[in-house]
Amino acid sequence: MLRTSSRSLRQHSRLPLALVTVGLSVTVACATNQATQVGAPKVQTSQPTSPTSHTQAPATSQTPIVPTTFSMAECNGVTGGAESAALFDKACDGGDAAGCAEATGRYLCGAGVARDLHKAGDRAMRACERGRLGSCATAGILVSMGDATPAEIQRAVGALRKGCDGGDVGSCNNLALAMMGGTGVPADPSQAAVLFEKLCKQSNWNSCGNAGMMYLVGVGVAKDVERGVALAKRGCDQDDPQSCNILGVAYAEGDGAGGAALAMPLFEKACRGGQTGACDNLGQFYVSGTTVEKDLAKAEALFRAACSAGNATACTHLAKLVAEREAAPTTNTDPKPATHSF
Repeated sequence: MLRTSSRSLRQHSRLPLALVTVGLSVTVACATNQATQVGAPKVQTSQPTSPTSHTQAPATSQTPIVPTTFSMAECNGVTGGAESAALFDKACDGGDAAGCAEATGRYLCGAGVARDLHKAGDRAMRACERGRLGSCATAGILVSMGDATPAEIQRAVGALRKGCDGGDVGSCNNLALAMMGGTGVPADPSQAAVLFEKLCKQSNWNSCGNAGMMYLVGVGVAKDVERGVALAKRGCDQDDPQSCNILGVAYAEGDGAGGAALAMPLFEKACRGGQTGACDNLGQFYVSGTTVEKDLAKAEALFRAACSAGNATACTHLAKLVAEREAAPTTNTDPKPATHSF
């Protein structure tokens, strides 16, 4: 099955949200990744009417309600090597907010340094604390990390409050994410849903996908597939990769073969925009031959790209393909497809 972002829709307590990371020299859209999520191509795909029935929720793999963070596409714009990364870090240590913001991108993307989300969150928080509100949202990446320390989470939530109070919608999106899971703040899914919808109306497209996911799953709000699809479509129409992936999963899981055909261009669009869960979903289509000719080489390339960007479920799918090839190097095997990811 396809992945929506990181977890199954049925398991809403583990629902992944899209995180927004902004404030770097590379423009980041306020969403999340996952994720998420800027750099979406301006390719428009025709959008069908809402699916009539969704009796089965997509078993997600990696598309949470998205915190606004960097996507693969954004990382393509982060350049430089070890020397420039070290200089940005030195500038940050010396108190320069812009240096901290630049260092954040290097650690998020692994440009000139080893990828380290804890260090990325720390640099973002320092930039935020020094008045760079756009970096406050990026600090929220720590809220979505399972191994963040209590001190990191509290500091990150403080940065999100500062950014949101200052009018940064990405920070507000990520604060709603924290409220959704009760991370560093009292759990309040209902209020999180209200905030996501409010941000969507303010043209924060990643929040549209997040709000849509909540209605599709029925978390914090009464389940309403039609409304969830409409919200996700609104974000996708504005080229938000996370929203497109969520919309694709809704179609793929709700309308059988016909829904899969509608989902395919949405996954392609989201994957090109850097949404790793969508790349994983595409890979699963190529493994199973759903709406396309089966092509394990293409599937492997998609899984490998998503895995390299930090998508753990894609790494599992990649490992399964590699294991099949290792077991029968001269045989083109047909591994069983997994689940869809948001």
